[in-house]
Amino acid sequence: IDDKLAPPLTCPPTVPVACTAPTTPASTGTATATDCSDFNISHTSQTQVIGCNGTNYSAIITRSWMAVDAGGYASSCQQTINILKPTNANITWPPHYDGFGA
Repeated sequence: IDDKLAPPLTCPPTVPVACTAPTTPASTGTATATDCSDFNISHTSQTQVIGCNGTNYSAIITRSWMAVDAGGYASSCQQTINILKPTNANITWPPHYDGFGA
């Protein structure tokens, strides 16, 4: 078999993630590929910090996936991970101490 095509690569969908949740590929999804020869899938991530201004997100992670087969043919795709701004539900409040005994 003479493989002259890059492995078809499918990226995970865009996903919103709570600001306290993990953003690893195991948590947000991994790309998949198929090919008639051996191939490797790798990724890199870039984070754009937005802060409190503008959107509903505090950051956006762009994860670039690449599949390269044994012949050196490559394909790529990108996944977007939107980090949601924190809410009161994300805060662990300390107990109220007013100096009085119970």
